[in-house]
Amino acid sequence: MSLSPSIIAAVAEARGGALGIELWGSGRDIGEILTTTLTEPVHSHFSAIGATLLQLASFAPRRPGCAQLLLGAGAELDVHSAAGLGMVAELNALLEADPSSRERRLDTFTPLQYAIASNQGESVSCLLGHGADPNAAVDKIAWFIWEEAAVERQMLGRWMAIHMAALYGASEAAEALVDGGANLSAKCLFGTEVMHLAGMADGFDMLSALAALGADPNGLADAYPEEANSLMHNASDYTQIVGVSGRTPLMVAAAEGHFEASRRLLELGADREVVDSAGRTALDYANKGFYGKNGKIARLIETR
Repeated sequence: MSLSPSIIAAVAEARGGALGIELWGSGRDIGEILTTTLTEPVHSHFSAIGATLLQLASFAPRRPGCAQLLLGAGAELDVHSAAGLGMVAELNALLEADPSSRERRLDTFTPLQYAIASNQGESVSCLLGHGADPNAAVDKIAWFIWEEAAVERQMLGRWMAIHMAALYGASEAAEALVDGGANLSAKCLFGTEVMHLAGMADGFDMLSALAALGADPNGLADAYPEEANSLMHNASDYTQIVGVSGRTPLMVAAAEGHFEASRRLLELGADREVVDSAGRTALDYANKGFYGKNGKIARLIETR
């Protein structure tokens, strides 16, 4: 049996009413539906191949209604779903019964990543308390459309959990990770740190949270690698950053065209005068960003 596209879409799009109709109005055995796993990617950012509907509903914070409906219909709670739903007592019991389940992978995603995607700080703390490594290498973070290609090319282990939290704006998860020993200075696939990634995601609140945890608003990136650039169809040709090091979070936010992130970084003490290895400042990145000049950000940087 395979899951129909309509039932997958109902969960992925958090449409509880449509999910109920699919479960009880399709004439198919509900138990079989609940135990069937996905064989096709859900969308370009999150394949979820091998996941049940409950596991799909547990990844990201906007589907709890669907998850509760599935649980009510008889879906069996597993460690990934418990982590993503913040069901900490149940998660603790599952980990006590099978400590190795903390490392179990669904597609490439661990229960810790499910907790991060849904910003479940207590789940993160529970998993770390049971031995999950806050600095373990991560293969995918379900954020970029080219991640499957990266895995196919064996570009594995280029992320850490704290990077995922920064991109998802998962401040509670980030706090739990740092409390558990996560390295805020760790570099990711792009050679950048968490503040760069939060700036890339226009994460105004996340930048504040990371700064409060001790992240450096003036952290300097390592050289941007050609292999990362190739995954994005040479997107960085806009600013010719391959091989360039010394980029700051403000440079990244400005190049991405994110005004609010740029403003928050300046408020947090970002130095607009820093020059990267290509001789460019944040103002230069605002004037020639990934998507063209952003005069509003350029004026912001000039007047601060």
